[in-house]
Amino acid sequence: MRILAVLLLVIFVAGAASAQENPCSVVAEVVNLDPASFPDKASAEHALVLQRQNLAFVSRQPFPLDADESGWGYVGPGWGFVPQPVWTGVQNLSKGDFFARDRRRPVSVLSAQPDRSPRRVAFVAESGSEMNPAAREMEAVALSSILSIARPQDSFALLTAGEPHLTLPFGSNREALLEAAQGLAHSQRGTPRMEDLGRALVEASAWFGTPQAGDSLFLVAQTLNSTFERWVPEVRSALKARRIRLFALGLGPMVAPLSDCGADSGCWESAFAPLSEATGGGWEQFPKLPRTGGATQSNLWLARKRAEGLYEVAQALYFLRLERTGPDMKIYLSPHALHEMPWAHVFYPTPLPVCPPPGRNGSTGGKTK
Repeated sequence: MRILAVLLLVIFVAGAASAQENPCSVVAEVVNLDPASFPDKASAEHALVLQRQNLAFVSRQPFPLDADESGWGYVGPGWGFVPQPVWTGVQNLSKGDFFARDRRRPVSVLSAQPDRSPRRVAFVAESGSEMNPAAREMEAVALSSILSIARPQDSFALLTAGEPHLTLPFGSNREALLEAAQGLAHSQRGTPRMEDLGRALVEASAWFGTPQAGDSLFLVAQTLNSTFERWVPEVRSALKARRIRLFALGLGPMVAPLSDCGADSGCWESAFAPLSEATGGGWEQFPKLPRTGGATQSNLWLARKRAEGLYEVAQALYFLRLERTGPDMKIYLSPHALHEMPWAHVFYPTPLPVCPPPGRNGSTGGKTK
């Protein structure tokens, strides 16, 4: 009897220790500027100098100064030429490349496991007569490029917002998806509205069913700077319920140019920008497109590179196992990793949940007194 009691005690203690050591997991991505996205080495070096002076890049986007006519970058008084960046996913990092902090208190990163398992990506594409020719061509090139380079193990779906209404759910033939994507370059009937984009995002979210790591919605649209606030709660809820990341490719401005940010006018930001980052996804924008005629070769090149970069980001995931998580926690790259990749950033769904739950084993669940 005594032996049995001792054995039960040993099992209980071992179980308690295991529970205390059971880490909380965060699905994260690391993005960095692709050096190949700059037209030449001098432009890349110039952008690096400006970035280190904290002038050229804020978060994931360059200061949206006036775009130059070539479509390659931005120009402004006293700033010189700042190339438009293309972001891509970073692979092969280890736990020593990350650190976490809950307010002022460090939190241990127990492991960082890269994940390249199959991904599910649903495209939501704006369609309609009000899209200008350049935007339509760039949309078609962006989606076609992803489908052309996609890994065989990844699955895709396509839903259009506007007319005609195309529905190609998961399991659709990739050739059919590619043909539909290429057809978006042609003039379409109907006028897309923000309600169409909102409904399409919610509808496409339901296609995923049971969540899988890395599930992603890719939104490609021109009217991302329009009012979207009414749809934000419903779209956010749909994405959160199925743990889906949102990636937005704006065929138009998604944040206000600095020249519009004054004491009287203020700044505006598309609701898709913070929404995509809060899901652990991301966004890209094309501040200026040709008003008449089709897209330039540089427009099409940049649309292809940015779309492929977002797809690469969607592929490159990390499972970070942390001592605990909470809504005040932030995850960063370590100083030595930033020294090697000064443009890089870590993105993950925010706010992080409380883990372990409050009161469990005396934990405060990520809160610091």
